[in-house]
Amino acid sequence: MKKKVMSIKREAFLLVFLFFSIHFAAFAQNALVTGTVTDNTGDPLPGVNVVLTGTTTGTITDINGKFSLDAPLDGTLSFNFIGFATQNINIDGRSSIIVVLQPSDISLDEIVVVGYGTMRKSDLTGAVVKVG
Repeated sequence: MKKKVMSIKREAFLLVFLFFSIHFAAFAQNALVTGTVTDNTGDPLPGVNVVLTGTTTGTITDINGKFSLDAPLDGTLSFNFIGFATQNINIDGRSSIIVVLQPSDISLDEIVVVGYGTMRKSDLTGAVVKVG
């Protein structure tokens, strides 16, 4: 009877140990990724959207262009900012990433229909929503 109780205790301990081992292994797949986003002149860009591709996980850069995000080591980060070309960067196991965004003025020449006429995007001061 005593051997049976010891056997049950040992099996319960192993079961709990395996449960926590698997739980911690799942957390080991993600890491804190930090970095800085600048423009092509080296000035930091505050307010850049940093999103983990394929998810809704994201953050924005602070006033110094710095960001930090918990992401998988094999993930891809997408960097978006008005007036700059979107850039996708593979993390590839790195914990620190420096991103340089290139200016893009392509979308500023588009014509936008507003409630009382049409205007160029570069002339608007309000928000623009794209439909369709």
